[in-house]
Amino acid sequence: MGESCAIASVKLSRNTERGTPFADEEWKKHLIHSLMRDFKKEGRTPKSLFVCSRHFEEKCILPGKRKVLVTGSMPTKFLPTTSHPVSAPTPRKLPSAREPPIIPERVQHLHLNDLHQALDKKTPDPWVVVRRTDSMIALYHDERRLRVEVDREFTVSISHEGRTDSFPCRVQKEGVRPVLSRISSAKLCCGLSDIDEFVVESDLRKITSQAGIVWAIDCSVTSGDQDICEKCKNLHDLLSCRKKSSGKPLSKHTPLKWITNKKLKKTLITQRQETRKLQHRIRQLQREKDKMLLLLSCR
Repeated sequence: MGESCAIASVKLSRNTERGTPFADEEWKKHLIHSLMRDFKKEGRTPKSLFVCSRHFEEKCILPGKRKVLVTGSMPTKFLPTTSHPVSAPTPRKLPSAREPPIIPERVQHLHLNDLHQALDKKTPDPWVVVRRTDSMIALYHDERRLRVEVDREFTVSISHEGRTDSFPCRVQKEGVRPVLSRISSAKLCCGLSDIDEFVVESDLRKITSQAGIVWAIDCSVTSGDQDICEKCKNLHDLLSCRKKSSGKPLSKHTPLKWITNKKLKKTLITQRQETRKLQHRIRQLQREKDKMLLLLSCR
């Protein structure tokens, strides 16, 4: 099907009515204005326009086989009263929400072998590599008596005085030297001293001790800004309560598993002393009773 007439609301095409092309710029501007069309609203910019010869007077068309317009002719017949109705453009759908792309992190060590190579180049003082296998590497700090182990999953565990705990860090991203520097400057849990005498038998599964110092069995080894870690602090609060109540007499409802050996021994001694006093008093009263009965019988 050919192109339609450029006049608004005219449906004839070049196949039914022969069109007359125009190209003069000034004439073209006036002709486009007379078409009553708004191509911006229609959303298109045509390269060429065609107007049917039936819109022009006969005097505007030159005689001949091909219909040619007289220059400056304007359409005056069968013109529309209004322009083409243009439907409002359909609004574009809002873009769907997308998750941000995953940006890979830059790591210092990709495999455990990379960690071996980094320590081969330079091991930070005063750390010493004490064991090295395909699945782990162990370092020791002699001054602080700290042992650090890193496995193939880059999980860091630290050991001190028989206690072991994981150390929160990311060796892959930070690198082994900054992590060892942090461990060297970390504050260690100093444990509890002069309080082990208040430990009862039920506490033995919850504590570990060495040289008179007591720690919780799940001690965090490092204590942050405090002198003792949170778990040892809970143990300290429990033993402190026992220390405060050590001077009070035992109740008959107190479970034996909560009583320290020292307090139980002290209580037994006190009870035996009181029992002896009562027995002595009973004997005195018995002698006085016998004397009174003797006097009564004599009368």
